[in-house]
Amino acid sequence: MINIQGPGSLKKMSGRFNGEVCRIPDLLFARKHLTHPKESRNIKNTKHLFSFVSSPQIYKDKIVIGKTKGWCHALREPDKLLTKVPKIFLPESDFMDPGFIAFRPREKHKQYDFFYYTLNSRAGINNKGLKVFCDCISILCNDMKLKGLVIVYFPNVPRRKFLSNLDSNDRRRIENSNLTFVWGKLNDSQMAKIASQSKFGFFPNTVDNSPRTISEAMIRDVPILVNEEIHGGWHYVNEQTGQLFNKKNLAQKVSLIMKNQYSPRDYFIKNYGFERSSRKLAEFIQSIVTLDKKYSHIYFKNYEKFMREMIL
Repeated sequence: MINIQGPGSLKKMSGRFNGEVCRIPDLLFARKHLTHPKESRNIKNTKHLFSFVSSPQIYKDKIVIGKTKGWCHALREPDKLLTKVPKIFLPESDFMDPGFIAFRPREKHKQYDFFYYTLNSRAGINNKGLKVFCDCISILCNDMKLKGLVIVYFPNVPRRKFLSNLDSNDRRRIENSNLTFVWGKLNDSQMAKIASQSKFGFFPNTVDNSPRTISEAMIRDVPILVNEEIHGGWHYVNEQTGQLFNKKNLAQKVSLIMKNQYSPRDYFIKNYGFERSSRKLAEFIQSIVTLDKKYSHIYFKNYEKFMREMIL
């Protein structure tokens, strides 16, 4: 997904009008807290600002919360965290689509029982559930003898050992012989291969507001085991897709996800995806503000190609 939309906290928006796709003037979307003075200037100069809650820092950014006219989120209790403007339950992860990512049929004989994506930084602990994962290793790998693949993708230089954010006890636990590590960012085809070789995706993530890796796993038809305390992404879990777990029932939920039959790809395609979500976003925005045209679909400008090709 990052390969399509690129980095950046502030996004220009495009829309579909009468079959044509064009840039929408006077409309910007913030998705994370601002990191560059230019972004602050752009917000002050734009007429309409809306926001995705794709980072917990965004609803603490004074410039964003002072100007945003609406929030798109996946929070259980948004009124406790977000300003009193219109809100819609619509995270970025809902926009994921089979047209965006590589898909590989699942292999009959799996090489791994589960995979887990994390970061080799403080964000790995604060957002991707690295500490929770360490707490789960004893049950997963020692008691249940599961084999896991840990993908440690760091945004800059891959490192083949964890930084000092983990204490000595966690370091010992994560050096488990049933865990295999991949250090560094994987391309789309490599991620598809891992998904096809794994029985389920493990998501101990905590303060993660819009985990697109969960959407990607579902699109690749991989059942999901998700921390019930996750901020966003919990809404994908049901009897068709996987299980929610906590520290007390982890072994029970692992047994269920290994035994039951799921159809996460079918469920995601029927309920989410780019066409449905961009149409929903267009309706939300235009229920609050008047734009230069009446758009049927709206999303980040980076996705104009898909808006032309995927929406009939």
